[in-house]
Amino acid sequence: MNKKPHQENLRKGRFSKPGQFYTITKCCYKKYPYLIPDTEDLSSGEYYFKILFETIDWLTVNNHIFFPSITMMPNHFHILFQLGNQKSLPQVMESLCKFTAKKYNTIKNTHGAFWQTGYYDHAIRTNESVLKHINYILNNPIRKGLVESRDAWPYKIINYPPILV
Repeated sequence: MNKKPHQENLRKGRFSKPGQFYTITKCCYKKYPYLIPDTEDLSSGEYYFKILFETIDWLTVNNHIFFPSITMMPNHFHILFQLGNQKSLPQVMESLCKFTAKKYNTIKNTHGAFWQTGYYDHAIRTNESVLKHINYILNNPIRKGLVESRDAWPYKIINYPPILV
């Protein structure tokens, strides 16, 4: 078995519940800044964000996720969404990561791992938590010292979901 112990621990207790809100953090392989290779020139991430956005849009249009909010950072992304009832959380993440990795490797003219194995997920249970997590992902570029305001970060999508029931 080639799985690392910490990766296996990430999967313990993980389950999917249709309609549940989740926040996910997904890192690039070895946390290398593939998504925005040059933080001095933020435009270096444009193609990567376009592919990420198109993939998330496809997942939304096909009712796999709803109300996605995302911030793409140099070496990872944070996403918050409501899970649809057609795919499980692992299936959504597999679709997202396989498609984007294939496109990203085409851009880089490489092959092999683009994403780190596994991801961090958290099920959100309250309205306050949804807003807290949206604020967290919006403020990530500020915390990392990449920009001084949310408006200055070009790689984000913000969708505010309706009140949880």
